[in-house]
Amino acid sequence: MSTERIRKRNRRPSEIEQNLEDITLIWLDSNIDDSSDSLHTQSLLDDLNNDVLLYTDSELCINCIRAIIKERVFVIVAGTLSQSVLPQLHSLAVVTAIFIFCNGHKGNVPLLNNYSKVIDIFTDQQSLLQSIRKTIYFVLKQTLAFSLFDHQKQKSTRDVSKDWGSFTWFQLLIDILKQIPQTEQAKRDMLDKCREYYALNKTEMKRIEQFEITYTEDKAIEWYTRDSFVYRLVNKALRTEDVELLYLFRFFIVDLSSQLEHEWRRLYSGKTEILTLYRGQTMLTEEFDKLKKSVGIIISTNGFFSTTRDNQVALGFIVSHSNEQKRVLFEIKVDCRLQIIVFADIENYSQMEGEQEVLFGLGSVFKIDNVMFDSKLYCWKIQMTATDERSLNIQDYVNAKRKQMDDFSPTVLFGRLLFLELGQMDKAERYFRMLLKTLPPEHEDFASVCNNLGNVFYGKHQLDLAFDCFARAYILRRQSLHAQNPQIAASLFNISCVLHLKGHHQKALYCLEKSLNILDNNYHDACQLKATVTNGIGLLYRDKKEYKSALEYFNRALDMYKRLLPEQYPDIASCLGNIGLVYEDLLDYDQALVYYHRAFEMDKNILPCAHPNLINDFNRIIDIYKKTGEDDNALEYCQKMLIEQLNNEQQSNIFVGHIVKNMGDVTQNVIESISYCRKALAIFEQLLNPTDLVIIYCLIDISHLYWKCHLFDDALNYQLKALDKQQKVLHAEHSEIVLSLENIGRIYCDMQKWQDAVYYLKKALNILKLNMKNDRSNLDDIQSLITLTEWQMEMHIQERYETTTNVVINNNKSNAEIGATENIPTITAETNLPMTMLSCLPKCKKNVGTKKKTKKLCNIQ
Repeated sequence: MSTERIRKRNRRPSEIEQNLEDITLIWLDSNIDDSSDSLHTQSLLDDLNNDVLLYTDSELCINCIRAIIKERVFVIVAGTLSQSVLPQLHSLAVVTAIFIFCNGHKGNVPLLNNYSKVIDIFTDQQSLLQSIRKTIYFVLKQTLAFSLFDHQKQKSTRDVSKDWGSFTWFQLLIDILKQIPQTEQAKRDMLDKCREYYALNKTEMKRIEQFEITYTEDKAIEWYTRDSFVYRLVNKALRTEDVELLYLFRFFIVDLSSQLEHEWRRLYSGKTEILTLYRGQTMLTEEFDKLKKSVGIIISTNGFFSTTRDNQVALGFIVSHSNEQKRVLFEIKVDCRLQIIVFADIENYSQMEGEQEVLFGLGSVFKIDNVMFDSKLYCWKIQMTATDERSLNIQDYVNAKRKQMDDFSPTVLFGRLLFLELGQMDKAERYFRMLLKTLPPEHEDFASVCNNLGNVFYGKHQLDLAFDCFARAYILRRQSLHAQNPQIAASLFNISCVLHLKGHHQKALYCLEKSLNILDNNYHDACQLKATVTNGIGLLYRDKKEYKSALEYFNRALDMYKRLLPEQYPDIASCLGNIGLVYEDLLDYDQALVYYHRAFEMDKNILPCAHPNLINDFNRIIDIYKKTGEDDNALEYCQKMLIEQLNNEQQSNIFVGHIVKNMGDVTQNVIESISYCRKALAIFEQLLNPTDLVIIYCLIDISHLYWKCHLFDDALNYQLKALDKQQKVLHAEHSEIVLSLENIGRIYCDMQKWQDAVYYLKKALNILKLNMKNDRSNLDDIQSLITLTEWQMEMHIQERYETTTNVVINNNKSNAEIGATENIPTITAETNLPMTMLSCLPKCKKNVGTKKKTKKLCNIQ
């Protein structure tokens, strides 16, 4: 046995690598070691499931399982440990199956009756492995579809009525993936990832090699029906909506979708019959209850959805049940005249004979008609009907996005989907950086990739990086395109956005007008880019406080958007929000609130609930309530939105974090405010990049609250954390870094740590001096504070000196009285004091008494 197969045992949660499959297999036995027998067993388990963890320590094993969220857990338990660990194992929701392995005799039989998750008690290795293999097959078939709405966004199905925006982007994602050319490089990329993941799994490595040699596009269904790396990895990527993995596996996903569509047309074109299909599975009680309450609701599937024509086959997939699980049989009616839902009989392709499998394509939509208990079958029956209803409703939106393919290749459009539709800036950055490395500079998409990477940096407020990308794209386009090409207008617009935020308003306006002129020469009527540039001019005039002109341009842009786009669209919502900003500037808060609500309601309908635009809309509404002194209304609105999000199975914890943070902002009780803000911070730290700006703002808010309570140590701690993160993401002269330095200095002042205070205040002052465009009054304020702090520091030194002097003088007197012979020097008031303090000494002595000051200093120290 090769030494590479020897693996670390008793891994802590932080040491566990990412599992790309749906099942984690754990072996718990105090006798596991590096002997040949143990290593052989490990090898056999590896062949069954790629993610295998080994534990000899029961407590560490339980802690590990508690940290697993996205997978289902199978546990093999040694018979000697079963009595002690089963109560805890059985109570964990992620634990799906438990296998007890005894040496020699089959004891502990009562455990089968007491713990429903125990599959069986095994005394020989072969029967154990066969049972695990069979259970994996059944569970994987069940995992595909109804892992409903958990907090980690594992959405194999989703409630479309509540989450229309998420459903829409998933349709767009698949649509774009289908447009990306199928290449041998795409196939190699997918297989390279599979080889990396299955490096120690000989069985899967052989299958990967076989796939590489024998696979053709007409064998996609055949490969999908095998229990192999393709089936497991593709389904996990689809179920968890892992966009990066979906892109990596696009080669196979597109082939499978295409072959299903071909079979659908071949088998059902022109037919009018209504099919009845079945699906049997065991479902967590919590998930079942959600479906039970959802009669009349429309849901969709992310993954390829497997059913059968034979209800007996479906019932065979229903295994054990317990208080935590329900036996469920789905009965699905499908009208062959449906225009969008794709389904096909794949019996002739399947590796599993006799299952009479009918497979639905991605994004299939169903309406829940009824949920009832069937006493004859002893299971719950959920009756559903396949429908085109919601799919047809999103066609306008999808078609509008498809028109963008005239301006962008599918490869670029995929990245734009990441940051524009999903708000996933980090993933978009990685994607566009990958394209820059793989595409040659002369490639037709290269300039567009540069431009869109700039868009990502702009969205992350990294303006210098954004400007570099925009400038590079502009130069490339000028070299290869006609001077009046609309893509040059797009580059000029993007450059203007950075110039605008950097305060170069005239240069920004010049770029905008030049961009608009190019577009006018190309389009006599409205176009989407022209509307966007017009909106940009409105933003510029707003910053120049020319509100009448700003409103004029915003309304002009809004009119163009309405003529060009579907009724509900992100650009329209953004423009409505901009109009609200102008009314807020004009102190017309009622009108501003109207526009903010319109933008928010529109974005709620079309964007995923984690999208930055949606969160921004919500924050603006709360800000208006705060400005008008309606804190109670703000808190009530926050509570309403929080309940809505918590009741929505598609909740975004990021959005919940923003709601909770706003509750902290509007709550009058400071202690409650701190509690809310710390809860929000915990959510953000769990889900976001450690240097995300919202984490920084949250740290600063908590610091201010502690400062308000005179809890200076806590205030300082949070402000220092904020500064550390700011220095990692903002340029060294950024105004927010100046403000943090100043705040730290002021906190040190309140702590009477004058030297530290002066250090941070001078750092803030030096940055301000480097950029004299800053408000002079702020510079003067900090300079005055430094002067005052230095004076306070000198007073503090003087106090300590006076105290020391009095002690020494008293000691001198005592020594003289007892006839001491030591030559003790006489210390005068001026000894060893800085020259700057000499003029202050008489005044200090006059103002304060030594005894009182000595007592005060002792308390501080």
